[in-house]
Amino acid sequence: MGISNFEFIRTIGSGSICTVKVAKCKTNGGIFAVKTINKYNVLKANQVAQVFLEKRILRSMNFPFIINIIHHFHDTRNLYMVMPFCSGGDLFGLLQRKHEISEADTKFYAAQIALALDFLHGLNIIYRDLKLENILLDSFGYVKLADFGLAKRTLDQTYTICGTIDYFAPEMLRKKGYNKAIDWWAFGVMIFEMVAGYVPFHAFTKTETYQRILSGQFYTPSTFSKDLINLIRNLLKTDPKFRLGNTNNGINDITNHLWFGSINWTDIFEKRVESPFKPEVKDETDTSYFAHVNETEEPKTILSTSKFADF
Repeated sequence: MGISNFEFIRTIGSGSICTVKVAKCKTNGGIFAVKTINKYNVLKANQVAQVFLEKRILRSMNFPFIINIIHHFHDTRNLYMVMPFCSGGDLFGLLQRKHEISEADTKFYAAQIALALDFLHGLNIIYRDLKLENILLDSFGYVKLADFGLAKRTLDQTYTICGTIDYFAPEMLRKKGYNKAIDWWAFGVMIFEMVAGYVPFHAFTKTETYQRILSGQFYTPSTFSKDLINLIRNLLKTDPKFRLGNTNNGINDITNHLWFGSINWTDIFEKRVESPFKPEVKDETDTSYFAHVNETEEPKTILSTSKFADF
């Protein structure tokens, strides 16, 4: 399998070292999302080890709510990861179209994300970049957690400040080490954002946002149910020892919470619940649920380097 096996259709995502394009496989006619990572940019950003870690994580994934790699290969210019194409766009796009998502619909998405995070934590993987833009929707409206560029496997604490500012956990900002509890903090921020239409700690400056996060003070809209307020306040505990998902009961404190009382977790896992949103697409190559992304200039070529030999 190589680049000549694919016909690229459209760019649907772009980052500092990569692009994501929808492509048709000439061999079997399948439609895929191909993440193209430029070797020159990887070397320049000193991200070789992280890219290889992302590949190893996604290659080993076999979970209904996490994206996986189907093929991977490289040439003189780029590294390529071939993944399923999720035609429904992402949860951020859904929120933009709706402005806010009902509590009932948010439960549907949040339940899948909670199960995905628990699965990753069981493998000692901290995701570190949970946000609506990284949660894709497949053709049935179910979620796929994507973009593992910041994920890290560790049995201990780690210290790197990374991710998206509005989702930073206070312990990350304190620079004294953090663990998987930061994902449950981000999970609380994400639920708040879906129902309210905005994040709880956002401010006009980065410094003020940091101060709000460290204080843990936020206001909940009057439209929030009492059970939702209780869930969010216990997910957004500034002390990770008392944060839901990170106590001795683990995910059970979340799955047994009253706000999730109407959720049948087995039915969610086995995808027996009808999604509140099912993408309406013209065909399997329809990318209308993705924002327009400008094509970037041709990346520089690395003629040879042993660093990528085992990709």
